[in-house]
Amino acid sequence: MNHHWYIFRVSPQKEVWVASEMRRRGIHAIVPMKTVYRNKSRHVRGDGGKVERHYPVAPGYTWIRFDLPDGVPKSMIPWYVPFGYRQVNSVISLDEKPYEISDKVVTAWLDDERNGVFADNEHTRFMETGHEFSEGDIVDVNVRGLQALSGKVIEIRDRETDLLIELFGIEHVVKVPTMGLLKTGT
Repeated sequence: MNHHWYIFRVSPQKEVWVASEMRRRGIHAIVPMKTVYRNKSRHVRGDGGKVERHYPVAPGYTWIRFDLPDGVPKSMIPWYVPFGYRQVNSVISLDEKPYEISDKVVTAWLDDERNGVFADNEHTRFMETGHEFSEGDIVDVNVRGLQALSGKVIEIRDRETDLLIELFGIEHVVKVPTMGLLKTGT
């Protein structure tokens, strides 16, 4: 069996749909994906945390493999199958001929995807959103003048948090920017 890989340009946000339709029709198709971490909602403040999302590495492109038995020429590739969908716009070409991608290149891309090469940097996954803690939690302070101090969260407002911090043996309630706090324990 000979494998012939081609990259097809598809309508925006239809990469995964086209790949699933090709698989439904018995044709192998993939969309290399990357992992990113985004806030749960851009419209609601304070909903807390980040969620993992998956997006195409190359938006607007789907990789399709045609399998032909040995001895069957490339002219027998069933181009009508992908082009039968209006979401498929064109095939990547060189000198007006469809450009075939080698198995080695496809394998390398899939290995990179599996190994997280296309993932967001680790720091974005754990980047503070300011809502990793709640009232009563103990947090570390990372604000100029108060570094290396810990305190108990009394009240959380949008951009500011009231902390109970011990300074010189006396407990004080201090207003601190929420983004300057990191949960350490309870």
